[in-house]
Amino acid sequence: MVKRYTLVLCLGWISLCTHAQAWKEDYDQAQKFYHDGNYTKAISFGEASLKKYQEAGAEDAGEIAILKLLSAAYYSKEQFAKGVTYIDREILLLAKQKDSTYCTALMHKAEFQKQLNRHDLALTALQECHQLLARHHKNKNKKLLECDLQIAIEYYLNNEFAKANEWFTTSLHQAETRKFFSAATIEAAYFYGLLNLQTNKNQEALKNFSKAIYWCEVGQQTKTPEYALILNGLGTAQNVNHSFGEAEKNFQSAQAVCENVEGCKGYYNEVLACRAVNLQQLGKFSEAEMVVKKILPNHSTKLPPLPTLDSARAYQASKDYERSEALYQKALGHFQSDDKESLMAYAEINYNLSLMYLEKGDLPTALTQFSETRELIEKLYGYYHRKYVNVLNAMGFTFIRMESWVEAEASFRQSFQIMSRMPGALDPENIAALEGMAEVERGKGSTAKADSITSVAGKARFALLKQVPLHPPTYP
Repeated sequence: MVKRYTLVLCLGWISLCTHAQAWKEDYDQAQKFYHDGNYTKAISFGEASLKKYQEAGAEDAGEIAILKLLSAAYYSKEQFAKGVTYIDREILLLAKQKDSTYCTALMHKAEFQKQLNRHDLALTALQECHQLLARHHKNKNKKLLECDLQIAIEYYLNNEFAKANEWFTTSLHQAETRKFFSAATIEAAYFYGLLNLQTNKNQEALKNFSKAIYWCEVGQQTKTPEYALILNGLGTAQNVNHSFGEAEKNFQSAQAVCENVEGCKGYYNEVLACRAVNLQQLGKFSEAEMVVKKILPNHSTKLPPLPTLDSARAYQASKDYERSEALYQKALGHFQSDDKESLMAYAEINYNLSLMYLEKGDLPTALTQFSETRELIEKLYGYYHRKYVNVLNAMGFTFIRMESWVEAEASFRQSFQIMSRMPGALDPENIAALEGMAEVERGKGSTAKADSITSVAGKARFALLKQVPLHPPTYP
């Protein structure tokens, strides 16, 4: 995730008379340490300055400058929860006027909330900012456009894909029309490409990532972290479309940017991981291994350990379940915190591990893992989500292997019940549940009923091949 927060301090309007306040001396020291990159001492002197300033009961202007410095220092130390408290105090002091400076503070607050994965709170701040800027500037203000781009990103990160698509489409079109190719525009273009991939619009993703490459060149953004992300995004889209050779070129370019541009450390591992997977898919396993060795240790950014997962799947495919299990467990170890992003990754990996146990024939362990995954998915997405249906179907097939026909039937019936209340077609999940229920009826000795359900599943599969939308039928 791109971190964007710049401290701009100006104290030219502060009185520098012979009775210079004690708080000002501490503030000057804090400012010096901040610009030297010593954020711990910057915070120490900044908090001392703030305490003295508040005790003096002076006007708000100086306090706002101190608050800006403290929030920036905490941001640089990635202590976002602490930093946002100073942003909130700054916003409170600026609320009397609610001018452009107030809007900037709101955008800074949204950035802190984004880093904390509090995307709903980030959206609240950005929406207030949008309303204020739109009231005074309509559509001609660059800050308004940057705000709109960030709103689109937050909707995407908050999994509100329909709203995200609407805001991305509108704001990126405005940016292109006005040739506003800033870092904020490139960041939004990157997340828009990810949205395309996540909603299976692979050709749109290719087009939008390619367009963003051009924007980077026109906007002179080719030596930035955002450019590395766009190259990596284009490579990922090409990989999804099985253009592994073209993807390798872009992954190489993204890696080169990360190695030569400051501020890319947070994305370097992601680029290496994606490139390693692509090299494995090209059959270049020794090269992939060399790339994996470059991955930085103690990396704090929450990234799916793609090479580890890919290797786990490869060992699983070759029936080497012992090594596969060890790698899946290693991958799970990367995601032990309780934030949403980690839980989503953990659930996905745990689902794959459960399938490995099912394939291996360790059915009790498979059921235990599936149950854990089901609870996580319920917590993250609720019942009415295709991931939840997939787990129910997998549990149903596990029960079939155990010849527990009652439990298997209950799992598939719950799948049908959930799918009947979900909008849109869930063809693969529906077909899987139908085929599972046919196996259940066959296991119970109801051959005629099993054949009837198999026939329905066959028609559903044929309709899917013809790309005809098919709503899940209600199972009798």
